This record gives sequence, C-alpha cells and structure tokens, in this order.
Amino acid sequence: MNEEEILKAIDTAKEEIINFCQKLIQTDSVNPPGNELNVAKVISKFLEENGIESEIFELGNNRANLIATLKGAGDKRLLLNGHMDVVPIENEKNWVVPPFSASIKRKRIIGRGAVDMKGPLAAMISAFVILKRLNFPLKGNLILNCVSDEEVLGEIGTKWCITNYPEKMRADAVIVCEPSGLDPLPKAILIGEKGRLEVQIITHGISYHAGMPALGVNAFEMFNKIFNNIHKLNSYISPVIPPFSKDELKSMLIECFGTKEIFEKIYEDNSILQALIDALSNFTCTLSIVKAGLKENVGPGECTAILDIRLVQGQDSKEIINGLKKLINDVGYPIKSPDSAAKNELYVELKINSLSEPSIVDRYDYEIIDILKNTYKEIYHKKTFKFLMPATTDARFFRNSGFCKQTVVFGPGNATQAHSKNEYIDIKDLINATKTYALVAARFLK
Repeated sequence: MNEEEILKAIDTAKEEIINFCQKLIQTDSVNPPGNELNVAKVISKFLEENGIESEIFELGNNRANLIATLKGAGDKRLLLNGHMDVVPIENEKNWVVPPFSASIKRKRIIGRGAVDMKGPLAAMISAFVILKRLNFPLKGNLILNCVSDEEVLGEIGTKWCITNYPEKMRADAVIVCEPSGLDPLPKAILIGEKGRLEVQIITHGISYHAGMPALGVNAFEMFNKIFNNIHKLNSYISPVIPPFSKDELKSMLIECFGTKEIFEKIYEDNSILQALIDALSNFTCTLSIVKAGLKENVGPGECTAILDIRLVQGQDSKEIINGLKKLINDVGYPIKSPDSAAKNELYVELKINSLSEPSIVDRYDYEIIDILKNTYKEIYHKKTFKFLMPATTDARFFRNSGFCKQTVVFGPGNATQAHSKNEYIDIKDLINATKTYALVAARFLK
C-alpha cells in the first residue's frame, strides 16, 4: 500500500470531513463551563462507526477526555493532541452567521471554534480514521488524544491525561494540532511558546459620596498610580536573553520570502509581522480588565484589575511576582490580605489567577520537524519554517515535564482568527491538513 492511496481516500472523503467538522462546531463545548463530554461522544461515535475503540474519561460536570489508539507492529509511538473546548461568544450580533451554525460561505466554514480548534480537531481525527479504513501498515502506535479545559488552564485536560494515564499517552513525538498559520506567512512548525502569568490586583481605598471626595480615597486612582509605573517592572527583574534575538527570528522567516530584500520590504509595511517579532523577543505586560465603582455618585472603594503577563523562555515567574510586589510597595501601598488590613487602611491585594510556564524543544533537528517540513511542502506547495508562538498551548505539559520533548505545534487555520468574531477555516486548508497529518503519521511510523 502506498501514500497515494491515503491522499485518494481523503479526497474521496472530503464531504464527510467537512460534515464532521461542522458537527463538532455545532456541538456545545463553550468553556466556561466546558461541556466537552458532548464533543467526546460525537468523536467516539464517529470512531466506533469506523471500527475504532476509544476510551472516554468522564470528569464530572459534563467534562471529559478521550484517548484512542491505532496499534501497529513496532514500538514507536506518535500522539496527536487537540482540545475540545472553545471560548465564549462576546456578541452574537456581530457575526455574519449564527456562531454555532457552522455555515459555509466562500469555501470557508464559519463558526466558534472553526480554527481554535474544532477544524484542526476534525482534521486529525479524520486522518486517524482514514488510516484505519485503509488498514495502513503502521510500524508503531498512533494515539489520538482529545482533551478538555485548554482554553482555561488545561489542568483537567492534557495535564490530567499525562498524570493519570502515562502509559496510554507515552509517545516518541507529539503534534499538538492547534492552528499554526501566521498570515501573511505560510504555516509554521511551532517549536516553542511564551508563558502566561495572570495577576489580579485589587486596590482597597475608602468609598465616599461623590459630592465630598475629601472624605475618601478613590480605589481606581490608587490603581492608576500603580499602572502608571508598570512600565518600570523590567527594572525590578533580572534581564533574560530570549532563545532567539529579533534578528534570528527574522532570519527564520526569510526563507519563506525567497530573499532578505523581499522580506525586509514586506516586513517594513506589515504591522502584524513587526508586532509578532517584538512580542516573541520581549517580556510583555498588558492590562486586560479593570472594574471599579458600584454607582455613579459613589467614589469607588475597591478596584479590581487583571494584568496579562507573557514570559519569554528562561524567565522566572516568581521573580516577576516579587518584582511586582516591590513596585507596588515603592508606589506607596502595602500588600496585604483583607484579614490582615486595619479598618480604613489603604492597601493592595495581589492574587495569582493562573500560570503557564514558557516552553521550547531541547533540539531543533527532531525527526518529526523534518517530516512535517517535507510533507507540508508536498501538500501545500509552500515552504514551512520553525518558529515560536506568542501564546500558550498544551504543548508545555509535554515539554516542561520531560514527558515528550519532541513536541511541536502544527495545524490548519490562521492563528489570528482564534477567539475572533466570524472565526473561520478554509475548506482547502482543512483537507490539506488531514492529508498532512495522515502522511506524517505514515512516515513517522514506517
């Protein structure tokens, strides 16, 4: 049996793959609360219809993870990982179609999760099924891992699977099938990613009647004083040299554009590329949420804000937290808990909502990278490239624990579409990704 039969089988199954992708998008798994069991049942039924046994691990509250394995003749193991949850809809009226309709317009499937990541999920599962239908002779095991909770923390998803079922998850290489398209670039093979630290800052002032401001202290103004000094945070932490400088990151991209001159011209006019390079080579801190005030004629006595801090590889999250504490102290406010603060004392409460450490492969010449690179060129007729991701994925659970260092992120869709209104995946990209996953599995497990 040859690889042409795999490609032919996927072309024949095109409408089935599209319909399966639509079904996944139409199945509720908005997180919070999650409800990923709904999706796991759809996947399990599809696998069962194709003679594949799967295990659903129910976690309560309609949450679940799924593992299935195609067993081959050898000891080598490749795992395809994807998450079943999606983010909520901010305003349904802003969508051109109902966000869970999975409508097709201009050869695109539109819907929440189309790119992040019901589309990639459909591609990896379809590749898995096609190889089973063909009884393709794999010299090792192909493992399918569909998980919960990635859009929040991933604690009960990929991390749970690795912790509780390490033997079922054991792999020589892992592809986390998140979207890795970075328009206007070709699809990237993502070998590393930044970390994320979410910090909640609560300033406690003294509320007052708006007509008599001298009787209180405005908690929002307290926070504003802190935020106006946030740009100094770098001076409170040790300098870190990122794994790749700006020039090195640019050099990774040049091969996609033919020559350095062509790249520099495009780079000069492309704000997305400039922002991407800047984000990957620097530690960043973004104010994402601020809430203060209960009534229009009351000066707020409490203000809550969220800082989204993105860490580069090698950065110590504890040092950043300690640096933030010292900065707040230097602004003039003590950091306390409500239990330890005196009545009418001005103070700041600091909470760590979540932490995802940065991760990167320990080698850049892994077999899975070369196979993906060559296969992508054959299927997409473009060059791919190794690169880093400014966001976080479940790849960190495989890399940072040492469970599988040979872990990369690669998948269909434009990553900038993730979480956006009118999120979509191109049908051609969906089918090409299915072909890529199937051929990569066949080649890695040959």
